[in-house]
This record gives sequence, C-alpha cells and structure tokens, in this order.
Amino acid sequence: MIVSEYIEGMNLQAYMENGGKITLKMAMCWCRQIGEILEYLHRQNPPIAYGDLKPDNLMLQRKQIVLVDMGSLIRQGSAGKYTGTKEYTREKSELQKMDPEERDGYSYGRLMQLLAEACGSRKLRKLALKLMDKGKKRISIKKAEKELKKMSLQSWFYAVMLILTGSLLTGMGIKEVRALQWNTKEQEYHSELEAASLLSAEEQQQAFVQLIMKYPERKEGYLKLLEQFQQDMEMDEQEDLYYRKLWKQIPGGMEANCREILKQSPADWQEVAYESGITYWYFYTGLEGKRYASRWFAEVTQMSEETGTDSELWRKSQLYKKMGEYWEKWKKYDETGEGQQLFSDYWDDCEQLLIFHKGQITMTRLMLWSEMLSSWKHYMVELKECGIQSAQLEEKLLQAEKERSQIQNRHGRMQELGKELDQDISEIRKMIKRVYQM
Repeated sequence: MIVSEYIEGMNLQAYMENGGKITLKMAMCWCRQIGEILEYLHRQNPPIAYGDLKPDNLMLQRKQIVLVDMGSLIRQGSAGKYTGTKEYTREKSELQKMDPEERDGYSYGRLMQLLAEACGSRKLRKLALKLMDKGKKRISIKKAEKELKKMSLQSWFYAVMLILTGSLLTGMGIKEVRALQWNTKEQEYHSELEAASLLSAEEQQQAFVQLIMKYPERKEGYLKLLEQFQQDMEMDEQEDLYYRKLWKQIPGGMEANCREILKQSPADWQEVAYESGITYWYFYTGLEGKRYASRWFAEVTQMSEETGTDSELWRKSQLYKKMGEYWEKWKKYDETGEGQQLFSDYWDDCEQLLIFHKGQITMTRLMLWSEMLSSWKHYMVELKECGIQSAQLEEKLLQAEKERSQIQNRHGRMQELGKELDQDISEIRKMIKRVYQM
C-alpha cells in the first residue's frame, strides 16, 4: 500500500527500537508487500524510483506495511537527483547510473537483510545479498518475490516423501512408516497454513476456508478465519452468513459436515466455539451480536457438561452467558425499575471478566473496557445505590488508563478506541463527583 497523506501508526524503525518481535512469517510477508509496491512503481511509464526505502518510511498497519514519504519519488530520465539515506543506498557516484529497479533493488535488499537478522533467517539473508550484489549474481525484485513465495512453501516433508517411496522403506517397521506419514501430513498442513497467512487480507479469507474444507478436523483454519474477522475490527452480516454456512458444508469425500467433524475433538471444538462467541460479542456489526455470541458460549458449556470437564473456557463462557443475560434484564429494568440487585452482581462479574482477560492489551480487552465504561456511565446511580463506592470506580478507571497508555503506537482503530476510552474516563470522573455528592 502507498500513501501520501498523514497516517497513524508505528514505523518499522520505532517498532524494532521498542523491542518488537519479528518472526520469519512477518519478515517474509512485509518483504513481499514491499516488493509488490516497488514493482508497481517500476512498471509506470516512465519507471519511478521510490528513492528512500528505509525502516523510518514503513508504517505498520494491522497486517500490512505502508510506504510513506512520497517526496523521494524520481521518474527515470527526469532532472531530479537520486538521494536517499546512506545506510540503505549505494554510493552517490553510482546512483545516477542506475535505473529505478537497480536503485530500489539495493535498498530492498538492505532492508531484507535487516529483517533477516531480526528473525534469524539464513535463507532470507542470502536472498538479500543477491539483491545487493553488484555483479552477475544480482537478482531482480521480481525474482526475489518469486523466491519469497517458494520459501513460504518449502519444507522438509518432500524429503520425507522420497524416503517413504524409496528403498529405505523396506528396512522400516510399520510404526516408523506411520510416524513419518503423520509428520509429513502435519508439516504439509502447517506449510499451507503459513502460506495462507502471507496472502493479502482479501485473499486470506478464501484461503483459510479452502484449508478448512481440506482439513475440517483441524482447529487452526477456523481460528485463523476468526482472527481475520477480529483484526478487521468488524464482522458484517454478509460475513456472518458466510461463516454460518461454512459449518453446514460437507467437505469432499466426507459424510459429515464441518460442525460434526470438529466436535469429534471436544477441546478443539470448545476453543473454536469460544473464539466464535468473542468475535460475535465484540465485532459483529448487526443487532443480534450478543444473542449470536451467547449461542456459541452455550456450545462451550454444553460440551463441558457432555465430557465432564471444567476448563477455563467453560468458566469464561459461563460468565459471558451471564453478561448476555444482564443486557436482557437491563431492558426490563429500564421499563419497570425492578431488579436493582442485578447491578451489584454485574459489578462482581465485570471484575471477574477483567481477570479472565488479563494479559496482553488486545482489541478484545479494549472493547471490554469500552462496554464496561459505557454501562457504568448509564447506570452510575444504580451502582451507587447497590453499594459500589466511588473509590472502587476510581480504582478501575486508573487501571483502564494504565492499559490505555500501552497502545500509544498501535494501529489506527486501536488509537481511535483509545481516544474514546479517554473521553469515557473523563466523563465518568465528572459523573462520580456529581452522583456521589448527592
């Protein structure tokens, strides 16, 4: 993605300086995205050199990397001088003789080398050196993109397949053969999952569904699909319909549908059902989000009852079911004024839910804070009357502020939600002064 206007987010340089972790998957995904952008610029007539490719000019936005600072663009044959940051460009005496592909290719290789060092990948480092080579070993950006695609799919399971079909097979027992076959399938699955994760956001949904149809008994494909809905910050009605239909589909060569197949693994089914509930609870844009979520949480608790297990997911799902009931009871309270005790129970369950979601500051946790603060604003008088002290409210506000401060350099939607939380916290403090002085 290329932008010329101001955008929010953290640049790659700041991310690395702040100790941000870079995995091989992240490095390859970013390199592919940058390569596609450079290829687009070089295909223009006349070709355009980006000119100043460096970590400071790469903004991290959700799952994509955004190229900024268009002031360095130079069209081939124009009077503009090639400049750039010394660490990421060749000597100035060489720059004027290079076409855009050669110039940006070196910077691209230097950046790839930096990412390779961060994730510890020798293969990525070798590819970077080929991009920066001055001689015959130098490769084009397009060639590097193809190599990146191969890297994402390469794995040792091909070698295992050769062993299985070769003469060494005769010296193995049946247990060893089955173990190798299982490892082969496992490696193949994770390679396909990794490859799907490197695609663009638009392509990922279809890729994950294809994986689910191929491996309906595996939870990872379902969880990746839900993760995509969550990272998009919304699940619309069309996606809801798409997701519900998915569970009724019967994969090729099978008699059962996806739902029936995954339920044969109770723990995996519970994990997917719980994440489905979370997705509908916080990210569904339709009117029935809480009700749909409660159905998924009920699936978790029902499976626990059938298997006789008492897991953390069961406890979380029970709590969310109760939270859903509060929403229904509030409607009745607003109409009749009956059921004031429910606010004391609600406060206790809010505290428990915060404990359950303790840890990394995710979008889900921020959405949880947003919902709680909104309800406290609406029912502060009732909270006071059921015994909740102003000091208890202030303690929670301080906790919310502390967690909100940890999202300073996250992507745009989290920043927006952070600002909304700031406003809610400020309004609640003013309300506390008014309500608790009555």
